[in-house]
Amino acid sequence: MADIVHLSSDAGRWIATLTDDRVTLDGNGTFVVRDAGEGRFTIQGSGDPQSVTGARAGRSIWIGVNGHAIEFRLEQVDEQAAAAGNDDASLRPPMAATVVRVAVAPGARVAAGDTLVVLEAMKMELPIRAPRDGVVRSVHCAEGQLVQPDMLLVELEP
Repeated sequence: MADIVHLSSDAGRWIATLTDDRVTLDGNGTFVVRDAGEGRFTIQGSGDPQSVTGARAGRSIWIGVNGHAIEFRLEQVDEQAAAAGNDDASLRPPMAATVVRVAVAPGARVAAGDTLVVLEAMKMELPIRAPRDGVVRSVHCAEGQLVQPDMLLVELEP
C-alpha cells in the first residue's frame, strides 16, 4: 500500500508516493531511501548514493545535504500523520540542537509560517515556524541554549 504526501518548499510543490523504501516525486523520479541511524539516511536515485540527514517536527521535514538544509512542509497527509502534526509537536525541536536566534517575545502577534526560533544542528539551520496565526504566550529558550526534542520552545495563544 502506498501513502501519498503533498509537499511544498520555497522551490515548489510535489506529490510524493511512499512505498516501502522508495519515494517517487510527481511520478518523475524514484529514490531508494535507507535508514543509516541517528537521523541519517542514504538516498539513491539515478546517480551515486547521497548521504543526507533528516528530521521532522510537526508539519515540517528538514533534509540536510552537503551542509545545506531544505525545509519541506507537509500540506496534505493521511489522517494518522495529520494527527502527529499538531501545534505542540511543531513548536519542539526535531532533534537536539542549539538555539541561534529567538525571533519573538511574549505578547508578539505572529502569522502562520513566521519564524519563531532558529536552531542549529548537524551544521544545518532549522527554523521553527508558527503553525498558525496567534499571540506568543511564552518563550522557553534562549540564544546559545542546547535544547532537546521533548522541550516546548514557544507557546502560542489563539
